[in-house]
Amino acid sequence: MICHFTSSDALFSIIRNDGLHFMASRYDCMNNSEEYKWLYEPLKIRISKEQSMSERETNNLYEKFPYVISFSEKENSGDMWIRYGAKGNGVCIGLSKEQVVAEAKLHFKDEGDIAMSVRYADEATKMKTLADVVDEYRNQGYGKANQQEMFEDEINYSAFVKNKALWEDEAEFRYARIRERGMTARYSMQGGEFSYPEDKRDIQFRPDKSTPYLEIVFPLEVLDKIVVDPNMGAAGIGNIKNKLEKSVHKEIDVIPSKFKI
Repeated sequence: MICHFTSSDALFSIIRNDGLHFMASRYDCMNNSEEYKWLYEPLKIRISKEQSMSERETNNLYEKFPYVISFSEKENSGDMWIRYGAKGNGVCIGLSKEQVVAEAKLHFKDEGDIAMSVRYADEATKMKTLADVVDEYRNQGYGKANQQEMFEDEINYSAFVKNKALWEDEAEFRYARIRERGMTARYSMQGGEFSYPEDKRDIQFRPDKSTPYLEIVFPLEVLDKIVVDPNMGAAGIGNIKNKLEKSVHKEIDVIPSKFKI
């Protein structure tokens, strides 16, 4: 099972009668910008040198950004409840990991969806860890068909390698979808230049108007259970259960967490 910790209010906006509606945030607009810079910036320098690319050409590669939904493989973690579960007063939405992976495979061809556990590394090992991730998933049929284009896969998959010292305790699992961020230059065999516009399919913005996200909908079958604040009484659990069942028309397990906050 993989877990999404959130508030009770958010629970009812996520679980609807047509599926589970998650907001996937663009990777460079997530809460901590240092997270993506930690690997994206040195990777950009390395690609530019290895491929003898100009700064402009390298920047064009970086117009492809993943939109990310974060889950955790930890259910009974006080830190996760406090950080993301309304300081221990929220809920944990439990999903089938196998079915989420199956959803990514289903949509990979059309949307570039990827779902996998995050790998953790330090400064000395982060590039090697990224290379291992790319190799593993290319061997499973993901990524570019041309081995020489591995650096494009490295950009996309770098969202799945994080700083061990800062984030390892979250045991994160991510679902990502790729979109084109802006105008990108391309060159024909005859020379000259043409470009195509930003891929704005389904892009929306949070209330601050500056943070883009994609709404990604999983089928209800992906839902395993809802875990709630261990201090919530039977009446509160019953209220959540009844409200959910009225909206989705199916029985849903709603249980108290075994972990005391």
